[in-house]
Amino acid sequence: MTVYYDTNAHPDNLLRHNVVGLTPGTSYTFKVQAQNMVGLGPGVEVTILAAGKPGAPENLANDAAITASGTVGITWSAPSSNGGSSIIDYQISYWTD
Repeated sequence: MTVYYDTNAHPDNLLRHNVVGLTPGTSYTFKVQAQNMVGLGPGVEVTILAAGKPGAPENLANDAAITASGTVGITWSAPSSNGGSSIIDYQISYWTD
């Protein structure tokens, strides 16, 4: 399926476009062509993997240096895969056994 978008040559979006509704982890081929009053010029194509969820953080451990009475310090390493998008936050949860 081919979908066409027109940026309408507005100064704020002339050189960028946010394509929404893609399936995470799916590769899409994009083609961009410039257009003037005479018509469309040649295009350029690129295949990009749509960002998906990141992998699990690694090396979760107790950080004894900051663990004290009534507190627990934890450390971890970034996931080996960020899913194609920068990590912006981590969610920490805890419970009693």
